[in-house]
Amino acid sequence: MNIFMVALGGAIGAVLRYILSTFINRNFDFKFFIAGTLIVNLIGCFLIGLFYALAKNYDSLSEIRLLIVVGFLGAFTTFSSITYESITLLKSLGFVAFSANIILNVVFGLIATYIALNFFK
Repeated sequence: MNIFMVALGGAIGAVLRYILSTFINRNFDFKFFIAGTLIVNLIGCFLIGLFYALAKNYDSLSEIRLLIVVGFLGAFTTFSSITYESITLLKSLGFVAFSANIILNVVFGLIATYIALNFFK
């Protein structure tokens, strides 16, 4: 049942991401950033914060968490996971762990993409 919940949420999140980001990018032309990705990431960040804020008092939401957080938001945007995990590290371990998580994910993610794009042509 858990895999089904993740798969269902993932399918919905991936399709919604495609529809929303395509719509935004076709209708709003910003020269310095890709608006569709930014808007999707911001919505995902808001939704993951909202879900955890509402769910913190309910232990019975584990299957719904799999559907919404792991499946839907995981496919909609992985950026929401990075932000939630970073805030959790900031609260539990402090600024160094928070900073390390952001640097490792963003900077090394960019480096990995750069390497793949330029060395595996």
